[in-house]
Amino acid sequence: MKYSILIPAYKDKYLKECIASCLQQTYDNYEIIIVNDHSPHDLDTIVNQFNDDRIHYYKNEIGFGAEHVVGNWNKCLEYASGDYVMCIGDDDRLKPNCLEDYTNLIKKHPDLHIYHTRMEIIDEQSRVITIQEDRPETESAYSMIWHFWHGRRQVIGDWLFNTEHLKMRGGFISFPYGWNSDNISAFAMAAEQGVANTHYPGFQYRETSINITSKHTSDAVKGKIRAWKEARKWYETFLRDVKPHNDIDEIYRNDIINLLDRYFHRKEEAEIEHGISDFPYSIISWMKLQKETSISKANILKITLSRLLKSIL
Repeated sequence: MKYSILIPAYKDKYLKECIASCLQQTYDNYEIIIVNDHSPHDLDTIVNQFNDDRIHYYKNEIGFGAEHVVGNWNKCLEYASGDYVMCIGDDDRLKPNCLEDYTNLIKKHPDLHIYHTRMEIIDEQSRVITIQEDRPETESAYSMIWHFWHGRRQVIGDWLFNTEHLKMRGGFISFPYGWNSDNISAFAMAAEQGVANTHYPGFQYRETSINITSKHTSDAVKGKIRAWKEARKWYETFLRDVKPHNDIDEIYRNDIINLLDRYFHRKEEAEIEHGISDFPYSIISWMKLQKETSISKANILKITLSRLLKSIL
């Protein structure tokens, strides 16, 4: 089987390290698809350092930008010729065992549309900070959602998708700023048959302050709140249309339904809190944004005043 490693690229700082990690795989039938999203950085020089015909490099004449970042994920997907695809950040890394472990997992569970490798979190010096929790070898989409809502951490890079099925579904699901796109794309692919998980880490996600979708301006927060509203509609449709496979799934489903209002209210509130924390003097913008949420004006005013006091002191 052949793999396509997708790298939607914009930042330059860790791109060389990212590509080098992909080329160290113990399994050798793969391609690396890099799509430069009209970056202001000199990505050409970095990519051209690697003389390997498995690397395929493309450049967007017009960038998708942060708000439409998933567009570049799907542009990468258009170029993919592998049986399976994974999409990693331009500052993330693969461990050498990643594709070989996936191969063994697929042989054990050949009929699934999605697979997952355990993840390590690394810092800006590439040191391992922590490790993702171990997961059962197989689980349902309801189990995935319930555990995610109860604290699981995951990103787009720790998933492997069946290429044909992903393309058939229209590619990665796009929300503003990619908010929820990684998780919901995975849940959608697991809806019918679930997921299989590796137990040994194969992917490293980098925690860094350089993130094109981490802006907390009022426009960005507005977009992310819109993403949460769109995500809620997706979950409501899923809960209505996807039948639980067993009694445990039924428990997960009922609990998710009961948590729905509180979960999304808290997510919207957190976006505004982050925005106010970064820009406490934009109080008029935050009060205007309140109309699009279920958060009270009094609460927004309280948060804003608290942040203003902290910034003054």
